[in-house]
Amino acid sequence: MKRLCVTNWSYNSFSVYLLATADRVTHEAKYLDAAKEKARFGILPGQLQGGKHKGRWADPHNARPAYYCIMVRGLPALFDVLPVSAPNRESIANSILAAMQARNPELTCRGIMNVDSLLEAILLFQALSPEQRQAVGSCHADEALAILERHCVTRLRKNQGPFSPGVGGYYFEYILQQRRR
Repeated sequence: MKRLCVTNWSYNSFSVYLLATADRVTHEAKYLDAAKEKARFGILPGQLQGGKHKGRWADPHNARPAYYCIMVRGLPALFDVLPVSAPNRESIANSILAAMQARNPELTCRGIMNVDSLLEAILLFQALSPEQRQAVGSCHADEALAILERHCVTRLRKNQGPFSPGVGGYYFEYILQQRRR
């Protein structure tokens, strides 16, 4: 928890994801505190707040779709464990909304650039409670997931692996949870 933020936004997002997951599993406040600090100083400052690229990250490396998805996945993981009363909850919600609004609509015109990263990020968002998703706002996640599902099913029917085993596990777990609702 004492590691400083690094200058690469996506590296910090890996840490946020890990720390938020550690908090979810252990309920130890030290992990949540570290995740909030890492997001505040190591992810959010790099996100563009306006203009035609709002929601993307400022540097060319992390503006690429695969790295964008890495950033997005850390944020819902953190949002999931934030108490409703957390003072930075709104800024995390706004960041998720801007990030997903920046890229999700592109799936219809530019296609899927990285199935694993995108599917994992979307599934993490979809795993949020209905109240949490409502707090974030409409970010085209349902439409993006529908496009990804069509792509994955088409590839599965052709006996082609559409995703890595780990992300495949997340996807099948998501389907199972949907059936139980």
